[in-house]
Amino acid sequence: SLRFLKMGVSGDTRSTFFNDIKQVKPGVIMKIDPNDFKKEEFELKKNINSIPLHKKNEFSASFHSKFLTKNLEDHLISDVPISSTLSGGIDSTYIASTTAKLLGKEINCYTLESDLFPSEIDKNSDIHKLVNLNLKSVESNYVCYQEKIKEIVQKLSTPFLASWIHQDTLLRHIANDKNHKVVLVGEGADEIYSGYKRLVYPYLYCLEIDSENDLLENSLNKLSTFLNLTTSGIIKKYKSFKNNLNSKNDYEDFPYRKYFKMSDLNCDYERYFPRLNDNKHFSSPEIFYKSHLLKYLTRADVPAHLHILDHLSMSYGLEIRVPFLDIDLVSEVFEYSYKYHFLEGFNKFMLRKVSYSTPDSIKYRRIKKQRPGPTGTLMYSILNKHFLALLSKQNPLLNTQIIKNDFEISLKSQEKAKSLLWFRIYTFLVFWEIYFL
Repeated sequence: SLRFLKMGVSGDTRSTFFNDIKQVKPGVIMKIDPNDFKKEEFELKKNINSIPLHKKNEFSASFHSKFLTKNLEDHLISDVPISSTLSGGIDSTYIASTTAKLLGKEINCYTLESDLFPSEIDKNSDIHKLVNLNLKSVESNYVCYQEKIKEIVQKLSTPFLASWIHQDTLLRHIANDKNHKVVLVGEGADEIYSGYKRLVYPYLYCLEIDSENDLLENSLNKLSTFLNLTTSGIIKKYKSFKNNLNSKNDYEDFPYRKYFKMSDLNCDYERYFPRLNDNKHFSSPEIFYKSHLLKYLTRADVPAHLHILDHLSMSYGLEIRVPFLDIDLVSEVFEYSYKYHFLEGFNKFMLRKVSYSTPDSIKYRRIKKQRPGPTGTLMYSILNKHFLALLSKQNPLLNTQIIKNDFEISLKSQEKAKSLLWFRIYTFLVFWEIYFL
């Protein structure tokens, strides 16, 4: 619960929100005897914890393109039509365009728009020029978001982030389309190919440790557009990153500790990324950098995102396929040196190099395309009264009066940056009311 409230991650590879319910470990098959309920665990040879991190192979675009295409092809085996979600970014565009090319026929691609944000794909996007993509815009609007959020909490048995409201709508709409029961999604590419801005700083650090001075200088100059910072601004944040390499805590929500009823719990000092002094993670720059990617996968994608996608899709009778999180692909990407992850100032450099069907306007766009965020509008214009009502009650994990006072200040100023935290607390309180009151 505290991990979700502070970091927005709704699970881990061991625990759940319920004391007596545990997760089956990733890469493990559990056998339970129905007579005496004894259990046995069998670890698969291929599992996320067995992936070596030390390799530093040279990247070959032609080889990786063939590998990635074959990986996607394996996910296209189906006796019913396959569709795809499409946000307009490089991940989903690669999945959709390559799928259409491999199948040799038109596929339905579903994109979102809402009363809370405009269409993900505008009318001038070069995506419209791609062949065999039948774009279908799905409106995600609700008379009562409060009831929709409660419905999703009940489906998941967990609180969740705001973006999943619209993912649920998208999946429901796809399920209503005739025969479309298999859906491809682009989740996972940010984690294995380095799509996140916060990964820039461990990347720069490893270049420095490796004495890759020319590449370091080049990266500092070319990453400005992606980070929306001047070179001096990047250097300032980089120095801050290095100063915190051995700190107890390294994530942005640390100032909000006053909201949580914590003493010296271990999770109080959980780090977002590995600590430098942990020799296991810093036996080489390769291991140190890739341990950051592994942290994303084991803290977010495997226990949280896949769990949510599975529950939402199955509630509509859909089968979700996530090609970028195929264990063979993850292993393959981890064999390449970390130096390729932000080469030439691009995040997801390797994926861009093999996205042959993707228009250049998307492939070489340095500014990361984000799915429009509805959280500010939800918290300050739609859910604010219900949130205040929930905060009027005591909670064993939250200092609700302190939160209420600060939320009222945010409400007056419409403080967008803090709305993500407010939504996490809001859905947690909804979850708490359903399962514990």
